Amino acid sequence: MFRKIFLSLWLTIAVVAVALQLMLLWQRDREQRSNARMRVFVAAARRAADAYEHGNPARAAAEATDLDRAMGTDINVLDERGASIVNRRVRDADRAAARAAARIAAAGFSMPFGDARTGIVAQPFNATSGHRFILIAPTRRALPWLGASRSPYLTLVAVLVLGGFVCFALARHFAVPLAQLGESANAVADGRLGTRVGAQLGRRRDEVGALARDFNRMAERIEALVAADRRLLGEMSHQLRSPLARVTVALSLARKGGGDEYLARIEREVDRLDQLVGQLLTLARIDSGVENARGAFDLAGLLREIVSDGDFEARAHGRRVELVAADPHPILGYEEPMREAVENVVRNAIRHTEEGTAVEVTLQHGRLTVRDHGPGVPEPMIGEIFAPFWRAPGETSEGAGLGLAIAERIVRSHHGSIRASNVKGGGMMVTIELPH
Repeated sequence: MFRKIFLSLWLTIAVVAVALQLMLLWQRDREQRSNARMRVFVAAARRAADAYEHGNPARAAAEATDLDRAMGTDINVLDERGASIVNRRVRDADRAAARAAARIAAAGFSMPFGDARTGIVAQPFNATSGHRFILIAPTRRALPWLGASRSPYLTLVAVLVLGGFVCFALARHFAVPLAQLGESANAVADGRLGTRVGAQLGRRRDEVGALARDFNRMAERIEALVAADRRLLGEMSHQLRSPLARVTVALSLARKGGGDEYLARIEREVDRLDQLVGQLLTLARIDSGVENARGAFDLAGLLREIVSDGDFEARAHGRRVELVAADPHPILGYEEPMREAVENVVRNAIRHTEEGTAVEVTLQHGRLTVRDHGPGVPEPMIGEIFAPFWRAPGETSEGAGLGLAIAERIVRSHHGSIRASNVKGGGMMVTIELPH
């Protein structure tokens, strides 16, 4: 955009400068040619005046006629009293032009007087005797540049029109896409989250095009976040309603004398609600950016503790957690949230790996992988497992489906990435990449 604005303004200035220079050269050339023509006219008029002063008016009239025939004009020569010395009619406009020319000569200027309105030019001159005479001639034939005296204004108008066209094109080039961006922004602000800037604007290779592409990415992100929040609200309502309904039923039965069985049921559902609310609060805290104190820690040391705890829990279910490799990987971030993120991924792998198999945890070259030996996830759904409350079809394990969603938010808050993929031969692998 900078180059376009700079080059456009520079081009406009250059065009104006060239146009003015050409106008000056054109005017100078026309003036020189007109002065040469005027010298021819004055020379013929001086010969006519000399013949008239020598008592030969016929010769004076012949000089005027010869000039008219040669130059295609119709001249007149007046004496100081305003009378024609070549025996031609003197018009009122001729006398007015002669008086104006006389005043110019009296002021010490030798230039002719030209009147484009009447089409007359008057040029004072002295005969050989020194007497003053005035040449009267049609402007367009004698001095064409005087007949085109409006040409500087026309040239100026042409320059202004050309400059205006260039500036209009430049202004439109930038104003129209910015107006489109403004309309799209207002549409998003009004709740039409599916609004996008046109593809033609996004293909531009300047800052406006980059802004359009950034706007589309922003709108897509906002739409996805709002949709996720709406989906989260719906899922949360469902997840809370079910245990609350069971608590209500258990309380009703307990009042009728159901005994300890219903109290245990109530306790179990309350624990489930407490766990669910805790996970929701964690998710909300991560999304709002409220975290613990930021500091430096080694992911490898943290991973050894998580694997040790996970292996202890897994052995109770006939499974194992093995640390294949753990290269040192210092991180500047939030240690406890990162512990929770990795624990959620490991616990999810423990829950799905087959009995008698091990969850393999590897940290090498800044990449953390957690692989289980379970059934995996249907390939079309592999990208959805980090969505809140997502559960694989037919899954019956406990949990609200928030663990991987929390892990994804925590990893993203550390400017890292997390993804899942099915492994050939069975199982799923979650890969986490974190910057140093």
